[in-house]
Amino acid sequence: MANCYNPLVEGASTCSHCGLAVAEVGLVERVPRDVLVMIKTKHGREARIVRSIAYGGLLLAMIGASAGLIFISGNWGIAAFIVILIGGYFVSALLANSLGDAWGYRYGQKGLDEDWQTFLAQRAAEPVEPIGHGERANA
Repeated sequence: MANCYNPLVEGASTCSHCGLAVAEVGLVERVPRDVLVMIKTKHGREARIVRSIAYGGLLLAMIGASAGLIFISGNWGIAAFIVILIGGYFVSALLANSLGDAWGYRYGQKGLDEDWQTFLAQRAAEPVEPIGHGERANA
C-alpha cells in the first residue's frame, strides 16, 4: 500500500482523500521532495494558462478599443483611452477567471496525474518505509 501524503486530522483512522486505513499504510514524518516538486509544477502549469488567457484578453481589448479610436476624433479619444484601461481589465479578468481557471486546472491536473503515475512507478521500485502509527521518525 502507498501513502497519498494527504494531511490527516489528529486521531483519524482513515484518510479522507484515498480512504485507506492509517493502520494499513502508516504515517510519514515528511512529504517527499518529489511530491512537493510535482505540486509546485502543477501550480506553474495552471498559472501559465491563466496568465496567457488574461494577457490575451488584454490584447483583444486593446485591439478592439484601438480599432474604435480610428473613428473617434477630438476629446473623445481621452474617453476611449479610459475605456481601453477599464474595459481591458474587465475583459482580461472575465476571461482569466472563467476560461483560464477551468482550462488551467485541467491542464495542471493532467500533468500532475502523469507525474504521479511516474512517481508511483519509481516508488514501487524503491519503496520508502512509513512510520508506524504513533511512532516518531527519530524515536
